[in-house]
Amino acid sequence: MKIIFNCSTSGIGPNGGSRTIVRSSNILYDMGHEVIIWNTKKVPSYTWDEVKVPILTNINNVSSDVIIATAYGDVKSTIRAPDKNGLKAHWIRGYETWQYSEDWIKENVLNQPTLKIVNSICLQDKLKEYNIDSEVIRPGYDFNELKPLDIRQNKQGITLGGLFNKGDKRKTKRVEWIFEVIRKLKKDMEICLVMFGADGSPDVNDPFDVFISNPVYERKNDVYNSCDIWLAPTENDSLHNPPAEAMLTECCVVGTDTPMNGMKDYLIGMETGLISKNTINDFESTVRFAIDKPKLRLELGIAGREKILSLGTREYNMNILINYIEDNMS
Repeated sequence: MKIIFNCSTSGIGPNGGSRTIVRSSNILYDMGHEVIIWNTKKVPSYTWDEVKVPILTNINNVSSDVIIATAYGDVKSTIRAPDKNGLKAHWIRGYETWQYSEDWIKENVLNQPTLKIVNSICLQDKLKEYNIDSEVIRPGYDFNELKPLDIRQNKQGITLGGLFNKGDKRKTKRVEWIFEVIRKLKKDMEICLVMFGADGSPDVNDPFDVFISNPVYERKNDVYNSCDIWLAPTENDSLHNPPAEAMLTECCVVGTDTPMNGMKDYLIGMETGLISKNTINDFESTVRFAIDKPKLRLELGIAGREKILSLGTREYNMNILINYIEDNMS
């Protein structure tokens, strides 16, 4: 199959969303498909992985079986692409209210004639509010890169982990929740906060102990394994990746019950992790509960890893994508 991933407006840069497109493209290439990433920026800034497929600044002379918008800003050019580019699809991987209004999204994304693919249950539920049908197809996980190192049973002290963001997304990731909870916990006990991120770095007065900017996977695996609890208070995500990665290392995750938390696919309260009510006070209480229950943390961590494994590898999920596209081409 010939596939164009349309990143013409959104671009390819050092972020998790771009990594999904690059790694999906690489897997599809390895499976024998012809893949192109369309990116109008002349010099893509993505450096996290080898990119096995061509990145083109225009597709005027390219035909394909399907062209897939990868962000809201790419929908218009997907719709306007010539018929030679085949089926018009949109892999929706976030509800981008940090950039657009609900009315704009309804008119320019949801009501457009694209085949709607979403990467999570919460996005599918969101589209149902507008009577829009969609198919859940996840990107899959890298089981060979993230794994438990069996060090939590014997480690001393409590280490908490969290994702750091700066800018517009910081509000929806709720970094301030993490900092506020940590400030309160540090008044009562000796704890360590480890964070990483690709968008800026914490201020000197923020209550973190270790920050790693943009870590490679080997370093990420060490970070996740160093954590007893991963804090994930995000309120607007699709398929929130860091908690799932932490769970692959058997780290206990604490999230919230906000409808768009991005963790409905894998975080089940008291089964694969812990879920607080959508208030900072209950989030703090749930974190304290996790701190006080070391045996439960270990049990939830083991179950969490099994849940992520059940969601499949990247190759498994890209096969689902290909089959779904083929079914809709006929």
